[in-house]
Amino acid sequence: MSTLLTALYSEVLAHPQDDLPRMIFSDALEEEGCEDHAAFIRYQLETARCEHDPDRWQELKELEWKLWPTVRAWYAERLPPPENRMVLDPFLGAILFLPSQIPFGKWSHAHVYRGFVGRVDIKGSDRKRFIKSIRTNHPIEVIIT
Repeated sequence: MSTLLTALYSEVLAHPQDDLPRMIFSDALEEEGCEDHAAFIRYQLETARCEHDPDRWQELKELEWKLWPTVRAWYAERLPPPENRMVLDPFLGAILFLPSQIPFGKWSHAHVYRGFVGRVDIKGSDRKRFIKSIRTNHPIEVIIT
């Protein structure tokens, strides 16, 4: 990630409730040639705001689904290792499933929301270490244990 993107991503981490740093990050991604990832973030931001328009919501989820294969590696790089299986659920949002062999617990999954991993469900005995590790790289808003 470029120095500019790193700085902008730090702003996303510092302000997880704010969409403006996410939009600015998306714009910078597009300028650096990552159009699919920029579009994915924008679609997710719009999806979060269009809950009263089910047709538009469904359209955006389908667009996310199409882009997911090209952007999933970026999210995987920022999750605690190892990562070996990820899917996108078009109704719940993008979900990264971590394998049961992870050293942090029995199983966990992270929801990509508003363009970034924003919610994690953590099961297992070593939750504290997992939470610390994932918060370092993601603007987590919700943790369910």
